[in-house]
Amino acid sequence: MYVVINVSVILALMLATVFFNANKKSRIYLIGYLLLVGLLVTSMVENSNIRDFSNVFNYPLTIYLLGYSVLLFVISLTNIAIGSYLFIMIGVLLTVANGVKNVSTGLPIVWADFQNNLLKEVVWEMTIKPHFILVLVTVSVIVLCGWLYNKFWRDKQLSLELRVTGLCISVVVSASCLLYINHSTSYATQRTSENQNSGAVEYFIESMNPEIMPRPTDYSEIVMKDLVLKYNAKYPIEKIAVPVKKEKIIYILSESLIDPTKFPDTKWTEDPLPTIHKLQEKFGGSMYSPVFGGGTVNVEFSLLSGFDYNFLQKNSIAYNHILEKNDHNIGIPFFLKKQGYETKGVHSHLKKGYQRNEVYKKLGFDSFISRETMIAESKELPIYYDEGYISDMSFVDRILLEVNKNDKSTFINSVSMQNHYPYTEATKGKLKQDDNLLENYQDIVDGDQLALYARGVKKMDTTIDLLIQKLTELDQPTTVVFYGDHGPALNQSLYDNAFFKDDKQLQKYLTPYFVWNNKINGEQKPKIINPGFLGSLAFSEMSVAQAPFYQFEHDLMQKLPAYNIAKNLFLNSKGEKIALTAPLKEALHDYQLFQYDMFVGEGYSKELFSI
Repeated sequence: MYVVINVSVILALMLATVFFNANKKSRIYLIGYLLLVGLLVTSMVENSNIRDFSNVFNYPLTIYLLGYSVLLFVISLTNIAIGSYLFIMIGVLLTVANGVKNVSTGLPIVWADFQNNLLKEVVWEMTIKPHFILVLVTVSVIVLCGWLYNKFWRDKQLSLELRVTGLCISVVVSASCLLYINHSTSYATQRTSENQNSGAVEYFIESMNPEIMPRPTDYSEIVMKDLVLKYNAKYPIEKIAVPVKKEKIIYILSESLIDPTKFPDTKWTEDPLPTIHKLQEKFGGSMYSPVFGGGTVNVEFSLLSGFDYNFLQKNSIAYNHILEKNDHNIGIPFFLKKQGYETKGVHSHLKKGYQRNEVYKKLGFDSFISRETMIAESKELPIYYDEGYISDMSFVDRILLEVNKNDKSTFINSVSMQNHYPYTEATKGKLKQDDNLLENYQDIVDGDQLALYARGVKKMDTTIDLLIQKLTELDQPTTVVFYGDHGPALNQSLYDNAFFKDDKQLQKYLTPYFVWNNKINGEQKPKIINPGFLGSLAFSEMSVAQAPFYQFEHDLMQKLPAYNIAKNLFLNSKGEKIALTAPLKEALHDYQLFQYDMFVGEGYSKELFSI
């Protein structure tokens, strides 16, 4: 249906344009240009994948109308030649950009991509350099279109009446489409769905919606105060004596970590993750990440807040909301500060990326050590680069420096960068035979990229082994919460037939995790766990007073450690799929209410988060 509509609109525009263009020789270029316009509109509707139109019938007429109304608008403002050129230029650039991001993260461009102070680095370092040939072809197409327009359609003007009519029609149609997209119930239900069929244009428009978390229908002051009474009675605060030895808590986010040995038909000369595998088996398992290929800060948000990103809109950035609107002092750093902890952030990359330098202040951090800090202090603690970024070895050296500065109780949230996308030899360095752990990489499509990635995670594993050895020697009780934020943005061909082929709902999103303590073994860890539960799991191995919310969260974690509501997937501590019982469903809904109240709402339950 929509293909017919698209072709019909193209033909109508083509006839109209030919009618207003006296140069008969240019008609063939008019036809080509309008076909390209149709291709661009369709590709932007279909998640910017211009190679596959198999799902085009699922996409709404609204986006087609929006695309053509924008074309009409720019033509009415300028003329046929200039307006067409501008539309095609912007369309080609957005299509290529969306396509690159879609392949690496599974999502098109969203509004937050322009808010996180990483645009220059992402555009150049992570997009243009690794896809230089694609960019060169794109620029060549745009230049060619410009030359054709200049040669055959030069300065063809429209009458004032046509301009005014075109502007009026385009504004009315565009406004109607935008209003429909932002307010239609059918669109709104897709925003929290993992299966985004809405396409790149609609997804971008939806991402500008400020509602980061849908309001639960039963949310009210009365409901929340009843919950406060309920959980205050169920989970009284146990006062804990100040320990003789001060404690250290270290969160370690390992960038883009997945187990490369899980890819099928791979043969390895040695295990790339011997340390992580050993610690996983004894003290952890797999973390069920809510994102893939990107979105690090949203996983970090879950760890620091104790909340669940699955409750938020899928195209949102939690940190942006914290910076702009949240004033309830949520999260683990604030909770630990009240018990005398120093709170520090360590990130081996830009301090302004995702506005961490400001967000960390609002999350209760006393200080933030970024790449800029590490470079400025490199005379005291030398830094080294590896795999295209500050090395994990330098990253671990900085963590150890902060741990050993004093004997105070300290919470450190650290984020690595070494194994970040892109995974090319231009960025990561040439893969030497001695560094290649993948024995049969030549038999696997894009196996050389998997081997390159495995080299990086092997280096990371070595640094974690060193860190654990050093922390074992400490007299102070020390807890390490280690996790991978999401799977890496490797070439899609590696994933097409990969280990998650038969269970895309789960396996694609599993990353290694462990919770290790240098003094005690602690409780049995779930085989699979959601990131929001890791904080309460760590608290169970520490001598900190437990606020009622974290006690409630720990109980929920024991019964339902991993889930995804949108996918209707619920798992027990063994990683087995289960059906929700009525008590579990009620507890999960209470968890959602607490998150809405403290993250978006009025903070009626604030007392449950303190001691």
